[in-house]
Amino acid sequence: MRNDDSIFGLVSVSYVVTTRVVALAVRRWAQPPQEPEPPAPRSVEDPEVLPEEDEASSSLPPPPPPSPPPPSPPPPSPPPPPPVEVPLSPESQTVDLSCLTGTTVRFFGPSHHSGGFTPLYDPAPDKRVATVDAGANALFIGGGGLNGQFAKTLLEEAEKNGIRLSFVALSEHSQRIQQSLLRRAVKSPGKLVELDTGVASPVFARSFGFVPVVPGLMWKESKVGANVGVTFIHILKPEVTPYGNLNNNVMMYTVAPSGAAPDTTYSLA
Repeated sequence: MRNDDSIFGLVSVSYVVTTRVVALAVRRWAQPPQEPEPPAPRSVEDPEVLPEEDEASSSLPPPPPPSPPPPSPPPPSPPPPPPVEVPLSPESQTVDLSCLTGTTVRFFGPSHHSGGFTPLYDPAPDKRVATVDAGANALFIGGGGLNGQFAKTLLEEAEKNGIRLSFVALSEHSQRIQQSLLRRAVKSPGKLVELDTGVASPVFARSFGFVPVVPGLMWKESKVGANVGVTFIHILKPEVTPYGNLNNNVMMYTVAPSGAAPDTTYSLA
């Protein structure tokens, strides 16, 4: 009997527990679903959490964009070209030579060329003209500068008239003629000496040399020999005369002494 009462008690307890569990489940199923609670905010110190913007600052307008840099100043304008010079009249280009009493020199006018030298001769001169070449100590016609321009002028006329003459041949020939004239002129200072070149020379019909002072009187001897000033006068053959005009058939070749000396001494050379 006691065992039956124990069994009956356990069954009763089990029934009560089961009934309450079922009632609790039915109650929860009947309630509406609840919103989940938001997660707790993270600390600002958390590196993954950024601080929220201030409400007041978010209402301000954005800052204006930076202004562009001022434009660079324009480059300076080039200087104006120099004024065109009016050609001088021949009278204004006449020079009195202090070393030669009563002697004047009249210069030709402008070249009217973009470069190079003023033409050495006038195409239609009204009188006989002797153009002066600033020579070299080696006594040849050629090279550069004015001396080279003389060589170019003579060679151009020779080519027009079918004369075969090269730059080198003219240089060597003129050097040989003028060295021979210098040897003669040194022996007779103050006198004009002549060398007959008409037969052997393709360029010179007649040639003259002049040394004004005795060698060694004012300048010491140089490495090349007698240190004197010398002037050569050449009568050109018609085949090499500039523009074929006989008033252009004279050229002068001058070389000054080598060394320092007063102007009065150079005027005697």
